[in-house]
Amino acid sequence: KTSEHPSVHSLLSVEKKLVKRSRSAVHPPTAVVSSTHLLNRINNMLVTLETRSNRVKGIAFHPKRPWMLASLHNGNIQLWNYRMNTLLETFRQHDGCPVRAVDFHKTKPLFCSGGDDYKIKIWNYKTKRCLFTLSESTGNGHLDYIRTVQFHNEQPWIVSSSDDQTIRIW
Repeated sequence: KTSEHPSVHSLLSVEKKLVKRSRSAVHPPTAVVSSTHLLNRINNMLVTLETRSNRVKGIAFHPKRPWMLASLHNGNIQLWNYRMNTLLETFRQHDGCPVRAVDFHKTKPLFCSGGDDYKIKIWNYKTKRCLFTLSESTGNGHLDYIRTVQFHNEQPWIVSSSDDQTIRIW
C-alpha cells in the first residue's frame, strides 16, 4: 500500500508503462509523449543568443520576421535575428533600470516595453526611436515596477500590469 495520493500513483504508473512501451520495437520512442521524450526534445536546442547583461527579463517573437526582442536587466532591449544569430539593434532609454517586458505589434513596425522605471515606451524599430512614453508624469501611469506589456490583438490598445497591483489599458 502506498502513502501517495491515488491519482498521483496512477499517473506515475501510466507514465512508467508509456516509457516501457516506448522502448519496445512495437512502439518507437517518438510515438509516445513521456517525460523522456520531452527531455529529448528540450535537449535539441536550436540556437543560443548571448547578451552582455546579468539577466534576460523578457522575450517576444516578431509575428512574421525571424526576430526576437530580449528585455534585459541592464536596462537595454536587444533586437535579434535568431536565424542568423545576429544582434540587429540595441535600444536604450529605460534609464538603466531593468526592462521586464516587451511585445511586438502584430502589423505595424512597433514594439512596446515596460520596466522598473515605471514607464511604458512605444518604439518604432524602423526608425530606431522611442516614439513616446507612458508614465505617471503623463497621467495615470504605474506607481511601481511594470511586469508585463502587451499589444491587444484587435484594438489599438496596450495592456500593462505592475507591482502597484493594477492592470491598465492604454
